[in-house]
Amino acid sequence: MMSGNALPSTRRLVGAALLSVLMSAAMASDDGHGAPKAGAHGEKKTGKHAAVETELAVLLRRYSTANLTALKEKVCLITPKCATDEGRLLDAMESSRLILQRMADMAEAGDAEAAFQRGRLSFELADKQSERAQVDATAEYPDMGKALRRRWAQETFDGQHFLAIAAAQGHPPGCLMLAERLAARVPRTEPELIAHLFRCAVTGFLDQKDRANAVDAFAKMRKTIGPREPLLLEAHSLIFRQTPPERPWRRVEPAEALAERKKVAP
Repeated sequence: MMSGNALPSTRRLVGAALLSVLMSAAMASDDGHGAPKAGAHGEKKTGKHAAVETELAVLLRRYSTANLTALKEKVCLITPKCATDEGRLLDAMESSRLILQRMADMAEAGDAEAAFQRGRLSFELADKQSERAQVDATAEYPDMGKALRRRWAQETFDGQHFLAIAAAQGHPPGCLMLAERLAARVPRTEPELIAHLFRCAVTGFLDQKDRANAVDAFAKMRKTIGPREPLLLEAHSLIFRQTPPERPWRRVEPAEALAERKKVAP
């Protein structure tokens, strides 16, 4: 995985400013739990046709198909005696590009689920560029490594941008993925923002009655930030006690419990 220092300094500052502004807006409109607003997940009413795919679902399916086609054509190009048409490869790559652009337009228009999916795909592409750079970039082909690092930086920037759009609307998966990505930076920056993003994920999942994902988000939060972070204590309280605890981490020993019971015994 490439270091976060590889990002151009200007983009890093712009990205940090963007994330701070978006999260400030999210917290300002928060009703106490960071729950997503109605329609924040890109859901569309379909009336009688409840089984009809949303536009986003169609785009994701077509993107997967285009990528699979491109992969098959690339393999065929390097396989002896494999008849292929480079036109099919170029068509598939162009289809993927147009789909990503459409998802980006939907995200910029305020579709939180589209923003999350677009950010997720950007980070997938960034990871692929990072892996390729480790394999293909050699002293013999220095320009290849530079090109792959530039693409990695651009995809990483785009991923943070679109996930921030989703997180600003209280989208739990978007908050969680962005928190994990920011926490993975070396060196790690913006610890307060990371804590707020984890809190957004935990409380958002709880508001959706999705306790399993809420607990998973809390476990990742606990591994990432300090044990005395107030937002971590709040998240623990909401998941395990439902009310803010006075001593959230303190275990009551049996002897102490017996002594407490004797105090109130008749």
